[in-house]
Amino acid sequence: MELRGKLALVTGGSDGIGREIALQLQGAGADVIVTGRSAEKLQAMAALDFGTIAGDLSTAAGVDAVVDGVSGKPLALLVNNAGVGSDYALEDATTLDSAAHCIRTNLDAPIALCTRLLPVLRAQPEAAIVNVTSGLAIAPRAGGSIYCATKAGLRSYTQAIRHLLKDSNVRVIEALPPLSKPT
Repeated sequence: MELRGKLALVTGGSDGIGREIALQLQGAGADVIVTGRSAEKLQAMAALDFGTIAGDLSTAAGVDAVVDGVSGKPLALLVNNAGVGSDYALEDATTLDSAAHCIRTNLDAPIALCTRLLPVLRAQPEAAIVNVTSGLAIAPRAGGSIYCATKAGLRSYTQAIRHLLKDSNVRVIEALPPLSKPT
């Protein structure tokens, strides 16, 4: 897919892996909008000529803000990168809110964004969805069971919609960052 002049949306694009993805896309000539929760980090990205949308993707209002922020624009690339960890502990019911927050951000939000933005993507001559998962989707660790489960779920969802969209103009790609080696 030629990126020059295409509009890309990178969730969680104001920090970490998402920021690097946004910078790489911009370097390839794409017009890039990033989402995030930190006003300070979004302001720094705006200073680098990125479009920005503030929104917490663990909430319906945050997902709505992102969808509204690209409404009427010729979106050609959706990168679902935003993610959070969880303080979930197996036998501690007080950590269920942390687990739900992680599930909403890492799995529910990408599914909602794919669903709600697919008509816009289909309207482009060529488009793509990139879902950022994790090596932990394949090799989970005990200390991050909810995070690992959400990334495994997103991995499975990505494979399924890739099959569903195989005859369309929308390519579906999984970006699976590898596990880092212990230092």
